[in-house]
Amino acid sequence: MASWRFGREHDDVAQVCNVWQTQWQPVDAYIGDRYFEEDYRLLDRLGQQERVYVIRLREQAVITVQEELPLSEADRAAGVVRQAWARLGARNRSGRVRVVWVRAQGHELILAANLAPEQLPAELVSLLYRKR
Repeated sequence: MASWRFGREHDDVAQVCNVWQTQWQPVDAYIGDRYFEEDYRLLDRLGQQERVYVIRLREQAVITVQEELPLSEADRAAGVVRQAWARLGARNRSGRVRVVWVRAQGHELILAANLAPEQLPAELVSLLYRKR
């Protein structure tokens, strides 16, 4: 499993994303932060290449919910407050992704994942991101 973080110190996030894409490996899972320049098509490419991901979205991300998903008691105990199938972006929309909203340490995290709840429960989406 790979984890990466992009910070504001990077002058050209798009260039970093391009380099990162050349390093993708089969059957890898990626866990990442908000700085991927909101290129939601990047998430589509990850999914098309059968890479698993959990990525934190920016608070101002445009999220169009398509279907609300139920939460288990374990999800709620892990701080998950909501999950849904959705599309991301206003102009260049992503394909369908799962969005998981988590309250942790006084903050709300908005996470995108490409696995169904049966494959990766929301509680584990939260845990993977927080343990990155």
